[in-house]
Amino acid sequence: MKVPEVKAEVKENYVSISWDDSFVYDDVLRRKEGETTWTKLARVSNGLYHDNTAEDSQVYYYTVRPNDERFGYGRYDETGVKVCYMEPVKFSKLEVSGSKIIVEWLQKDVADSYKLYRKASGDSKWSLIKTYNKDDELRYEDTNIYSGAKYNYGVVAIRGTSKSVRVAQSVLYLAPVKLVSAKAGTKGITVKFENLGKTDAYVVYRKTKSTAWKKIAILNSAASSYTDTSVKSGTKYTYTVAQTRSSYVGPYDTKGVSATAK
Repeated sequence: MKVPEVKAEVKENYVSISWDDSFVYDDVLRRKEGETTWTKLARVSNGLYHDNTAEDSQVYYYTVRPNDERFGYGRYDETGVKVCYMEPVKFSKLEVSGSKIIVEWLQKDVADSYKLYRKASGDSKWSLIKTYNKDDELRYEDTNIYSGAKYNYGVVAIRGTSKSVRVAQSVLYLAPVKLVSAKAGTKGITVKFENLGKTDAYVVYRKTKSTAWKKIAILNSAASSYTDTSVKSGTKYTYTVAQTRSSYVGPYDTKGVSATAK
């Protein structure tokens, strides 16, 4: 009997084992690194098996043994095919901070290296941003970004020839709104800002010396100013503005602009 040629590939939630199906039935065998005996996972007849019992960050060896009712067991690769099963890398941080996107992810103890990929709105394929060694800081600050674009990020963990599956996570980048001025008048305090054009709306925030930032108004996309009439004479107010698109609210200038009500 011919020795089956086995392939093992890491998928998102399982290890896929495939081989040249020359016999009616075959036994799929597995052993962990360090073990000397094989464990039978299944007896199948189609040359394909999905091992969904594999544990994260565990090294396994797989082999396939022919099991024919007429001829009994056939010859098989007693060494097996080595694969390290790694679940998809999880992000610990993916957020907009001012004019950049911060990307951080959780380390896998068995990984030798990582590859960080990005795919922006309109891109037809993923681009490799950077390769990291296991001892590197697993962090990236993406400044090559444009307001209104959605960015997808994915990390692949690598050990030898084994790779985890890249699973995407996305964030929409909205640029901070540039504040122009805050000026007190007889009807209140007027806040002016630069209109960014392509956005859904603007959110106006206000704070005082004794209060935190609080949303006080939502303006339409054509706005470039707002007059706060709910002010008390002699009180200093600080304002800032953020743009919104879909369900996302962009970052805002934390310093703001200030004026004292008349």
